Amino acid sequence: PPLIIVVVADGVGSSGEGATPTASSPSAPSTVDRLVSAAGEVFTEQGYDGVRMQDIAKRAGLTTGAIYANFRGKAGLMLQSISALTHTYADITDNPVTGSHEPVRSAADALVETTFAMLTKANARTRLLLMEAFVAARRDPQVLRVLRQRVAANTTLLSEGVDRAKSEGDIDPALDTRAVVRLLQALRLGLAPLEVVEAGMPSDDAWHQLSVIVIRGLGPVRPLA
Repeated sequence: PPLIIVVVADGVGSSGEGATPTASSPSAPSTVDRLVSAAGEVFTEQGYDGVRMQDIAKRAGLTTGAIYANFRGKAGLMLQSISALTHTYADITDNPVTGSHEPVRSAADALVETTFAMLTKANARTRLLLMEAFVAARRDPQVLRVLRQRVAANTTLLSEGVDRAKSEGDIDPALDTRAVVRLLQALRLGLAPLEVVEAGMPSDDAWHQLSVIVIRGLGPVRPLA
């Protein structure tokens, strides 16, 4: 079966903290889409604690009533914003990768491509949103609860990917699966603080090369011929 690896947010509505399902027009963003997009922008600009519902509604060109008709609170909007940004690249199946990089053929390939996707410049806003969510989780029990659920789900899926890569001979079976998973999660999520202080970031090509080396470097040590 295809391997699916989710970065962090794998859908918010299922937890009861996200959006109420609404019909959307195929030709224009729905109310929920507008709110989620606006929330993502405002959260990254002002920080979770500094954002008011009025700020999000104003950015979306809607009223606060539209927010409360679709979301239970600010935590749901935060997690839905992260989910909206991650779902387009977070799921790696049999052969989704096009362009300059190799198509996914194995669990190790999937780990490479999902790790690389989280490191690209195009996903800088996603990393900032995730950092805001983790900071907010220290003070907001609702954010903490939902984020724990997301991280636990991500840990399970990544563990399955690592174990599959072990069975395929691409990761050393002697390595602790949880340690490998935490290393990959730290690599995927740890850039945001450096980006905040505008530290120089490598190119996407450099990140892809490093992602390959990191994952392939977890393979079993083969004796010299």
